[in-house]
Amino acid sequence: PPRSTLFPYTTLFRSVWGGETPGVGFDCSGLVQWAWGKSGIAIPRTTESEWPAMVQVSLSKLQAGDLLFYYNLDGDHAVDHVVMYAGSGPYGTSTVIAAAHTGTNVSYEPLFTFGLVGATRP
Repeated sequence: PPRSTLFPYTTLFRSVWGGETPGVGFDCSGLVQWAWGKSGIAIPRTTESEWPAMVQVSLSKLQAGDLLFYYNLDGDHAVDHVVMYAGSGPYGTSTVIAAAHTGTNVSYEPLFTFGLVGATRP
């Protein structure tokens, strides 16, 4: 699973709009695409294309590595943000890994429900 690929290095990566590599940094969809790719599973590149392309899972059945998708966080009326469920961490079972916005580090964050439309498992 991507947990072993990504979790030990979260604070080493920068959040950069459009980023998809460790050397440059990641945006939210680039981060999850890279992590799953390191595990041998290809997923689409953008949040809008990732959400409909994967099998949805119940929020009550989340596993580490599952992806949580959010709608309209930036006012564009689209699925526009994704985070990876960590399963455990500084916020217990409500811990996610996120590339929040340009200029921040990829980091553990508490799971939030505002705009949450669902979860998928690649």
